[in-house]
Amino acid sequence: MVRVDSPVHTKPHSFRRFFDRTIGFLTKAKNRHHIADDIQDIKRRIHEVSNRRERFKFEATAAQSDRNQIDPRVLACFEDAANLFGTDGPAEKICNLLIKGKGGAPNNKLMVVSVVGVGGLGKTTIANLVYERLGGQFDCQAFVPMSLKPDMMHILSKILRQVRKDEGTKAGEKVPDELIRSIREFLNNKRYLLYA
Repeated sequence: MVRVDSPVHTKPHSFRRFFDRTIGFLTKAKNRHHIADDIQDIKRRIHEVSNRRERFKFEATAAQSDRNQIDPRVLACFEDAANLFGTDGPAEKICNLLIKGKGGAPNNKLMVVSVVGVGGLGKTTIANLVYERLGGQFDCQAFVPMSLKPDMMHILSKILRQVRKDEGTKAGEKVPDELIRSIREFLNNKRYLLYA
């Protein structure tokens, strides 16, 4: 486009200007032809990509894989503890921390224990072992694994159903602030174990 629209800097009514304009028209026509060819090539390639996308149905495949994909943490929750190696030490340490508190004396205050690390280390598996070992010592409990993009309505509904032990609860029909209020009211003055 710069080559096509470049101005000619000569006197207005000279032979040199006439000659430059004539040569300019020829080179502009050539440059415009190249630009038109490039645009046609881009349109052809876009058309090919569109046909390929339609032929292979990428959107349907991506949507189907998202729906049918099972979160690996869910499978880790059902792994038999006898098949696992190296989980007893960390699980026991977390159990002692939850039962005895940080200083060794029982603590009735709210306590949050974070299990952190990169994916695949077994954090969910260890949390599930602690949950199974200590679950009976609390008034109510909930185990809700979360994905990288959590759906908070779904998570809050699962927490409410599990702590109430009532599958008939209409938790899915409530809005988030009602769910939070219901969970807080139910857990008030209770000892509870919550994994999320």
